[in-house]
Formats: sequence, structure tokens, C-alpha cells
Amino acid sequence: LAATGKVFFSVGTSRYVCSGSVVEEADVSRSVVLTAGHCLYDNATQAFVTNFLFYPDYDSNPNQDCALTTYGCWTATALIGHYGFTSQTGFTNQATNYDWGFAVMGAGGKNGTSQLDTTVGAFPLAIPGFTAAGDQAYAFGYPAASPYAGADLTYCSGAIVQDSSNNNSTWGLTTCTMTGGASGGPWMSGFGTDRGILSSVNSYKYTAAANGMYGPKFNANTTNTFNAALTASANTRV
Repeated sequence: LAATGKVFFSVGTSRYVCSGSVVEEADVSRSVVLTAGHCLYDNATQAFVTNFLFYPDYDSNPNQDCALTTYGCWTATALIGHYGFTSQTGFTNQATNYDWGFAVMGAGGKNGTSQLDTTVGAFPLAIPGFTAAGDQAYAFGYPAASPYAGADLTYCSGAIVQDSSNNNSTWGLTTCTMTGGASGGPWMSGFGTDRGILSSVNSYKYTAAANGMYGPKFNANTTNTFNAALTASANTRV
């Protein structure tokens, strides 16, 4: 799963980590990473994050020094979020319904000139991807909060449910112990061996439910956000 990876970014002077995955698209001059909306936009400060870095296949040689990782790292040239998320001043119920985002990655890697998707591959994006409770999902990410350390790609799988505590507006996995840092990691449908279809992302958990993980339902708003990423040259709210 080289096209999954770890994300590093800043909000002010504080550094954070998330997860992400490379999305298939046709433009040979750019690459696009799917992650959670809260991994590229900070509701509290109403601003996009800074210093967004993507390290593909991070667990194959985990190191924050780009030169010491397997493929190097890539820097975002534009971050794209949906207004349904960016309009919120906190992580509200509405925000959870729009908690996806896309990062346009410039040339990078160890030589500074490689395209991300041609280096590590990419996954197709499916919208809606999941269509009903009971669909099988595989969720991946780099959980960094205890008991995890953020160096290993972790996964969980199961039949998805709808989150009844969120008006059935988001998907849930009830057998997933991943923690903070896994946010933005892909939920895949049609998964087999090392291939799958991007169909949601790790978004949120409930404090009283360590085994739960929840993600947004991809829809036409997701399509609009992705389409904006295909032409964006600066941070964009859709």
C-alpha cells in the first residue's frame, strides 16, 4: 500500500499528524492526496493549515527526514476543502458530514522532481463508494496516540453501519481501535491484496467508544471538491 502515507502539517506553531492516500487522476503534471478536512483546514482559526507534507509508504522506513524515507516526501501546493466544513468554527455535526479534503502535491520525492502518483501509484476514487449499511470496508491509517506510536500503517475492517448518534448521516465501523493520527486515512471498498477503491476517510471517534471509527458519506459535494483539486493552484474553498 505504497500509495497510502503519513501527513505532517502545522497550525500556527504547533505540528500535527494525519494520514492520507493518493488519488487516481489524469493530469501527469500534478498529484492529489485525499485526507480528512480537519487535516488541512483548522475550524478554530478559520484558516488552512501550513507546511502540509505527505510521506508515502511511511512505515517501510519511518523517519521525519524526507531523505531517509523510502520514497522521500511531497509538499502541497494547494489545499481544497468544502464550504460545508470550512464554514464551521468547530468540529460540529455538520463538519463531520463534510470532513474530506484534497491536497495538490507538487513535484518532490528524493530528487525533488518526481510526481507522487507515478512514483507510488494511486487508488481510484468512488462516489458514493459505499451504498448501504452492511457494505464491507477496510480502513487504513497511521494512528499515533496510545497504544500506537505513529510508525505503522494499521488497518481495521468490517461491515459498515450508519452513525445513529449523528442522524445516520455518516458511516461507522464498530471494530476499529485506531486512534488520533489515523484521521484522513482511506476507507476502501472492493479491497483485495493491495488494491481498493477510496470510499471514505477516518474522521472521528467517540471518547466512550474505543472500538468505533466514523467517516463521511461521499457524495456530489465530494465530487465537486475533487474536481476543484484538478485545476487549483492555490488554497480553495468549494
